[in-house]
Amino acid sequence: MMLRTHLKPDLSSPLLVATFLGLIAVLARAAHNPTAGSVNLINAINDSVVVHCWSRESDLGQSNVFPGMNYYWSFHPNLFGRTVFKCNFLWMQVEQEFAVWQGTYHPNRPPCCDRGPCSYKICPDGFYNAFIVDTDYGVAESWEFYVGWLPRFSAQGKIDEEGS
Repeated sequence: MMLRTHLKPDLSSPLLVATFLGLIAVLARAAHNPTAGSVNLINAINDSVVVHCWSRESDLGQSNVFPGMNYYWSFHPNLFGRTVFKCNFLWMQVEQEFAVWQGTYHPNRPPCCDRGPCSYKICPDGFYNAFIVDTDYGVAESWEFYVGWLPRFSAQGKIDEEGS
């Protein structure tokens, strides 16, 4: 004699309900941001700037951004909000490195990450972030100082005088 048993899930189980609601929340969050993320770097210096940008998922490589040119990319952040894009900038005897875009997991991320794109103007005195506000006449953009350049250091920890 063969016995057949059927397992019936207990639909009133709090664990099952919580798992189902969690899955719905993750899927809704993924569909909420159809425009994804984007970064726009604008070279406002009368010289080329060497830029190297990367995230844990992808390395965009090194590029020369010529005077008056933009370096733009878009991407799809991961579902858990942990995506971070960092860039390293080299110009003459100065350099800088910072996160140009951070996902929702990071509490101190730039405000542009919510609205996009994250635009940065590269200037002789440092970097400016585009600040976008809604007005009665539409959207307005202004530039706010974000961070300055740092002296470039050599491998020995001394300031690199020759820019090598």
